[in-house]
Amino acid sequence: MSDIFWVMFEIVINVFQGMICAYFVKEFLGKNEYTNTKVYYLLCGGLHSLLITVLNRLSLFEGIDSFLYILELFVFAVIMLKGNIVKKAIASVLPLCIGFAISMFTANYFSAVNQMSIEGIINDKSYIRIISVFATQILYYLCFKLILKFLKSAEDRFVPHDWIMILVVIAATIILMALIHMIAIRSNDSSQRLYINLSILVILGLNVLVMYFIDTTIKRAALERQVELLMLQKHYHQQYIDGATIQYDSIKKIRHDLKNNYATINELLKNGDIEAAITLTSQNNEQLRNTETYLNTNNSIVNAVVNSKLNSASALGIEVSCISPLEISGVEDLDLCNLLSNVLDNAVTACIEQSSEMPRQILLNISSEDDTYKFVIKNSVDSSVLRSNPELRTSKLEHDMHGYGLKIINDIAQKYNGRCDIFEQDNTFCVQVYLQRKQDSSM
Repeated sequence: MSDIFWVMFEIVINVFQGMICAYFVKEFLGKNEYTNTKVYYLLCGGLHSLLITVLNRLSLFEGIDSFLYILELFVFAVIMLKGNIVKKAIASVLPLCIGFAISMFTANYFSAVNQMSIEGIINDKSYIRIISVFATQILYYLCFKLILKFLKSAEDRFVPHDWIMILVVIAATIILMALIHMIAIRSNDSSQRLYINLSILVILGLNVLVMYFIDTTIKRAALERQVELLMLQKHYHQQYIDGATIQYDSIKKIRHDLKNNYATINELLKNGDIEAAITLTSQNNEQLRNTETYLNTNNSIVNAVVNSKLNSASALGIEVSCISPLEISGVEDLDLCNLLSNVLDNAVTACIEQSSEMPRQILLNISSEDDTYKFVIKNSVDSSVLRSNPELRTSKLEHDMHGYGLKIINDIAQKYNGRCDIFEQDNTFCVQVYLQRKQDSSM
């Protein structure tokens, strides 16, 4: 075969390798809205292919200069792809780690089978070189697909701390692979190839076990947290049922009493006892105020939760007010219940802990613009909560049932592509939650 064939062969393989590395990083992170896929592959994949070609010409075995591959992928990840810095670092390192391991394995395997040195395999210009290169590229593709499948399934469960652990494991693997590769290059004894290949397989196996252990641990922690959240939701639902039952019984009693009171007031007025009639009327007004309806929307869950919570707050001497649109839809009832229960419970607790010298107030304002709901909950404070308790740890004694409130609120906001903002203004603690309405309102 001519030299021109081998030059073209190496270029084609390098282009494939560059493109598949660019593909891996893009699939792992996802592209930004303004990123054009063709431009990304042309720039990132093309430059990566050029780097491979140039570095292979300069050195048979890349050393420290191989980190230029990582740097190039990382730069394009930062500019054109999504994700935090840790994930982008992992996405940039993984192709080198995978490529390094597969290249070592195939080179050692073919050198052992054909009784040749690794340098001889790389410089060989026969069918052995072609087969080894194709085997390497096929393994590249299969490993990239398997790892992407694992990472995609684990992405929602992993937090930055978990990604850092994975990055440490990858770094340790690269160092071990580099050391084994140096031993393999310097060894001309083909009998040692078996042990070198076994060492590589053991390292890869340990990596799989470590990743499995990390993933299993995170799944277990997520499951435990989900159970705790369900227990908390059950706690809030029971509170709502109890409150609604009490309120219903109170309304029945008031209706019964009002019939008798109206008859009594009528007789008092007939007899000219106006003072007694006024006193009885005032008592009736006080009863009605304790069961006031603050909200009346098309959503029964919102009505029940808000009216129950605000009535309880009013009975504690807290001044309450509420503004809301008539129609609330496109948000699941369970999420509305958990969101409103948590923010209003937190507001009531803060007002109770507030000094009695200052007026205690709670304001709930629900507004809608386009497809976005904005929930604003404000409660009065006599001192800065964010300054004294920046992490907003619960002050309640039942820590097993409390302390998840803000986490639940943030989870709901993320579920609806929104956000939760917390700030203080003019002796007022403010929570703003934005939720994007789902199109299917029949949830």
